[in-house]
Amino acid sequence: MAGHSHAKNVRVTKEKNDKIKAKRNTMLGRALLVAAAGNADPRTNQKLEAEIKRVKSMGLPKENIERVLKIASGSKEGKTFTQVVYDAYWNKIAFVIVVETDNNSRTAPEIKNIFKSVGGEISSPNSAASFFKKYGLLSVNLKKLTIPKDKIEEILIEYDIEEYEFDEDEESGESIIHIYFAVDSFATNVKKIVEDMEKYVKDSKDEEGFIIDEKIIYKPDLIKDSLKELSEDKIESFKGLLDRLENNDDIIDIFHNGDF
Repeated sequence: MAGHSHAKNVRVTKEKNDKIKAKRNTMLGRALLVAAAGNADPRTNQKLEAEIKRVKSMGLPKENIERVLKIASGSKEGKTFTQVVYDAYWNKIAFVIVVETDNNSRTAPEIKNIFKSVGGEISSPNSAASFFKKYGLLSVNLKKLTIPKDKIEEILIEYDIEEYEFDEDEESGESIIHIYFAVDSFATNVKKIVEDMEKYVKDSKDEEGFIIDEKIIYKPDLIKDSLKELSEDKIESFKGLLDRLENNDDIIDIFHNGDF
């Protein structure tokens, strides 16, 4: 029985990781499409050239990049995606939902209906966000680099970071460092740190890249004691709500202060 349970857990974890990877690739493709608007030639579009370098370092496959550029070259204006942040509540749990959409008239009702169907609601801007602290996050796969931990810590001392943490998984062998920045210094510092770390890439031909994530996040503000513990009878409903949100193609990030 334990063997069956383990196999199921491995399969579920792989399916979840595949879903996360697919959503991230969609998000990176959209960013590339926006950068290519009006000029899909990286030789004459510096913004596009920089964006191609960024999405490559985050593991967007070569064929995805080529497909996006082909789409962009056939459009004079390109496609415009707007990022929108929604605040919401369910069972006293605060949610911050980050959306990237080309049609918010479609996306807004979809998110509203998801929450309404489970007794939740969309709230006024920044009402739920007040329970969180906002950071810039850079997550790096150390297995892709030759750099030792102590050397990484030396590099980080040179930059204006808030905190960092190592995430080790003995079973999978993954070794990740999560680096948190103040939002106003995020873009500048990330660019410099990535350039420093590129010197230590093990295999320059590896298309997966060493950057796992690079984004703005919302962490529950522990000083405000904002974590809300879920009772056992609410946990499955909570997971069901998360699944429905994760299955919406326009939602790129979900943050909440639920604890269970």
